Amino acid sequence: MEELFNPEAYRMVRNIMIGFAIFYVLFEVALNLNELEDDTSNIILLDAAKKQFFFIPFALGAILGHLFIGTTNKAFYIGDGWPVYILFALAIICTIIGYKVEFKKPLWFLCLLLLLGLAYGHFLWSLNFD
Repeated sequence: MEELFNPEAYRMVRNIMIGFAIFYVLFEVALNLNELEDDTSNIILLDAAKKQFFFIPFALGAILGHLFIGTTNKAFYIGDGWPVYILFALAIICTIIGYKVEFKKPLWFLCLLLLLGLAYGHFLWSLNFD
């Protein structure tokens, strides 16, 4: 594993991610300070999730579970690429359903999707499988 870890590449990726985080925070501050109402990314994502793109909370939960609380239990390991393929397929299916079927998406439903995505990312798409 040591030969796969390149400290210079790690520093470059870390610096890029820090740069993205700083840009995002500055962008959100600028959006909060302008004259337009309800134009921040969290409001836009919530509005999109309440309409056709109700997969957004599930996908965000899956990413959070993947990055921060992954399991080490090999019983949940289904391969390196399959969790991403399944997540992509679920996003496509949910988008099609969102455009074809009109239904109300209350906040509890979106929270449930977030928690299910968190469980998906934790168990099936873990970074901690060795």
